[in-house]
Amino acid sequence: MKSCSYLFSGILAAIVLLTACSREPDAPPGAIVFSPSAGEVRSYQVNSHTHIRVGDSSRERSMWMENDAVLRYEVLDTGHTLKLGIEVPYTRFSLDGRKSFSSTNSDGQRGTTVLRELMSAGFEVDIDSDTGSIERFVNRNEDLWQTVLEDGPDPVVDNLKKQMTPPGFPQPAIPLNEGETVTLPDFRGIGKLQLTTERVTDEEVVTTLEAQGDKVRLQGTMVLERGNGWLKRLALVSETEIERHGIKGTSHQKLVMLPEGAPSSLGDWLLDINLGGDEGRPFPPAPAPGELVDTTAEEQVVSSPVGSFTAFGDQLHLSIALGLDNNALSGDFELKDLTLRDAAGNPLPLNFFRSSRYTYINPETEQHHTIAQFIPLGWDDTREQLHKVQQITATGHYRPLKAEALTLPLNPEKATAVASRGARAEVIPTGNPREFRLRFHNTETHRFSPRIHDLTGARGYVSDGEWLSAEEREILRLVALGRYAAGDTRLVFEREIPEALTLYLLSDTDSEPFDYQLRFVTEEALRNDLNLPPTGEVLLYGDGSGNTAGEVALDELELPQPQRNQLSLELPGSLAEACKPVVLEAPQINGHQLVWLRQTAEATDNTRLSTTQYWQIGTEDGVRSYFYDIQVENAVRCEGQAKWQAVPGSLGDRPWLVDLAQLPGEIDPEQSIAGFLRRYRFIGEQGRALAPVPPNSGVSLNTATVGDYLTQGGRLRLAGKVQRIEQLVFTGEPEERSWSASFQPLP
Repeated sequence: MKSCSYLFSGILAAIVLLTACSREPDAPPGAIVFSPSAGEVRSYQVNSHTHIRVGDSSRERSMWMENDAVLRYEVLDTGHTLKLGIEVPYTRFSLDGRKSFSSTNSDGQRGTTVLRELMSAGFEVDIDSDTGSIERFVNRNEDLWQTVLEDGPDPVVDNLKKQMTPPGFPQPAIPLNEGETVTLPDFRGIGKLQLTTERVTDEEVVTTLEAQGDKVRLQGTMVLERGNGWLKRLALVSETEIERHGIKGTSHQKLVMLPEGAPSSLGDWLLDINLGGDEGRPFPPAPAPGELVDTTAEEQVVSSPVGSFTAFGDQLHLSIALGLDNNALSGDFELKDLTLRDAAGNPLPLNFFRSSRYTYINPETEQHHTIAQFIPLGWDDTREQLHKVQQITATGHYRPLKAEALTLPLNPEKATAVASRGARAEVIPTGNPREFRLRFHNTETHRFSPRIHDLTGARGYVSDGEWLSAEEREILRLVALGRYAAGDTRLVFEREIPEALTLYLLSDTDSEPFDYQLRFVTEEALRNDLNLPPTGEVLLYGDGSGNTAGEVALDELELPQPQRNQLSLELPGSLAEACKPVVLEAPQINGHQLVWLRQTAEATDNTRLSTTQYWQIGTEDGVRSYFYDIQVENAVRCEGQAKWQAVPGSLGDRPWLVDLAQLPGEIDPEQSIAGFLRRYRFIGEQGRALAPVPPNSGVSLNTATVGDYLTQGGRLRLAGKVQRIEQLVFTGEPEERSWSASFQPLP
């Protein structure tokens, strides 16, 4: 039960912070105190990552701990003594990436069995409303609780005794004057704690926490409900000196506490933010001002009402494609009212909470996708039930955001700014060429999107603080704001500096959300059900154009000379399908002819083709590719000028499935799929060539045949709705261009 101490510590730490404002029920003027009402219930998700290091630099040992939980507080009684009931419907603890305890799975071990019984029973705590001292902390399974307490000495028992009798101190009211600070001289034994009110609105009070003790330092953001002082959001980063068995070390913890069902894009992913470090990070693509799609009137946000889900461990991930492309700035898309069914269609008795939700642009489809992570609640063995799920229905609520384009000039000589609706952005030159500071001042309802036009070729850098990392400072900032928004960064341009940036200010709207009735199936079912339309378009070519590259005529082609005793040729897309290099005259090498060999890699990845073709001189057996002191006469021969011509025929009511029998000529199932797609292409709704979808995920365009991509009905499935089919034909007379290449002798 060693890990129990960490679990109990997390619960008790949350209690301490939740009740940190507890005092008399009447708040003094200009302040708020924690003043709950009997019968009130609040539910939170708590996530923490802890890094423990012990020993010196030569013999240091590290340990990573992660703890996730859902805590539900019920106010049983108020007055001089505040009585709370605490339920823990979900918790998970892992050590160094190995899960050692979870409410979703019973491993049958004695220690964890006792812990499961305690955690599932819940707790009760009595708190002195004047001092904040915990007077009583018990488990609702009284018999087992007494047994645990009597079984000492045990780390759990020792920890509980310390936590149940913390030193009392007078609790302050939280000031409502922005900038005002109150100081607690001895907060829970860690030293002086300063609490500063940063922002006050009609709904909430945003405060910062800072403590510096002999062995502890802490920084945090705490957001309270304005009316009654209930905790709304919390982020803490702390570092503590520890000593065990005479060995000293440190414990560094990140903790985030959020409402369980908050309609927010914040979640447990906050603890895994990566801002790029010393390498910086590229900026996501952004629309030009004239191309921005107005999503406030866009009702077709969901292009297909079918998404996919995956279940692994104790998590359920739902993914749905939105009908928004690169030129749109997505609003908030929530998934609610989940109903889960097994293979027979029977409902499964599972309750979930959403631990995170985010929307991103899928680089393959160039469309927005929403992913939501759900975790089952309850202390039954829910993992077995979770893996019975075969279909999920849910309601999708899409609330659009209004996007306003703002122009922010870049001046290497002086700072510039732009403001609207109370939000402000400024860019400040640093004195270093090609470098600026970009600062954002967001508000509760108006915030800047991280998608900024004209930052192609730039990278963003965020520096660490005095003892907090850049990521930890970002966690504190986002929890204070209450949702995701662009943060301050250092811009470094790798190429030419634009005259101005286009920023997008996002604002909430009063419009009613668009509702969608959605269905989620397994990824295998989504792949195998040919009646389901594609969830988005995947383009065939890896350069993002969806077509072959720009036009290059044969007489414009640069013909190469050997480099480092090898000779290679790159054919651009406009010539690749019509032309190929040939050897006209060359000496034999060890009895083998020299030929031009096409490089085997046809695709940029498993799903996309390259727009160029690469060839290299080698012996016909493929053994030799380096040559010395010879001359080779070569030519590029073209069948004619390549042209794409529409193929007549009907696509039917399932335009993502194509019967290859309607194509002209005979299709050999054994020919390479890459070669076939160089002769036929399937144009989607965006006017660009679509990638095919293989029947199983192990197939690659690099090595597969046409037959590998055919369905059981002999049809080719495309990643999008086909609007027309085109065939490559050649017009005009054949062309040829020759050149001589000389290989240098050995030095």
